[in-house]
Amino acid sequence: MKQYLQLFCPYCQHGDLVKNGRSENGTQRYLCKGCRRSFQPEYTYQAWIPAVKEQIETQTRNSSGIRDISRNLGISKTTVLSELKKKEPAEVNIAYAEHLKTLAVQGIDVEIRVEGDEFWSYVGDKSNQRWTWYVLERKSGIILAHHNDRRTDDAFEALMKKLEIFPIHTYYTDNWQSYAKFIPADKHVIGKTHTQKIERTNLNFRTHIKRLHRKTICFSKDEVLHDAVIGLYLEHEYYQKIEYIQTA
Repeated sequence: MKQYLQLFCPYCQHGDLVKNGRSENGTQRYLCKGCRRSFQPEYTYQAWIPAVKEQIETQTRNSSGIRDISRNLGISKTTVLSELKKKEPAEVNIAYAEHLKTLAVQGIDVEIRVEGDEFWSYVGDKSNQRWTWYVLERKSGIILAHHNDRRTDDAFEALMKKLEIFPIHTYYTDNWQSYAKFIPADKHVIGKTHTQKIERTNLNFRTHIKRLHRKTICFSKDEVLHDAVIGLYLEHEYYQKIEYIQTA
């Protein structure tokens, strides 16, 4: 008696498939008529399975290091590094900016107050510091934008350019010199007593991202990878949560 196995596309779960040639080792490939993507039901190397590559980003956001992910998924460290370096996460919360524009059209006051701060880590060794500058909306805790660079005036100026799309009424920061240079005095309030929310958010970063832990042997060896990991975390936790933004 013949037995038939129903195949579904691993990308869109569509069941309308056609044969699409064979791979180098002779395994039959299929083409999905729904999403027009090609796949094969079995792979000799785990990393070729679409669901496995998706887990690389998920585990990275949940404080797993490169070797952890390699060991958990049964794939090489080179594959993990390669996939993460391909990522280009957003650096500005466009969804929240669009939400504020919608409120403005409806006649709702959208002038927001924000807290700004920067925290450091390092790449390679502690002499090569890498700073993450970011700003969050004071009431909701939503992060508006971030920028990874040195602790210089140019770095903060780059962040300010990203914030131009937001209707910011007041900035609350500490007394670091770069803030006073680029924030208008009538919109700037200085003092640690006004930045408690963002200081607490700094702790979230260091708790959730392994390479940012204070006392650890885990650290980044590549600036591109370092920035990508921070960006992926921010994009998932703050920039993509539309349902949270709509109730802010």
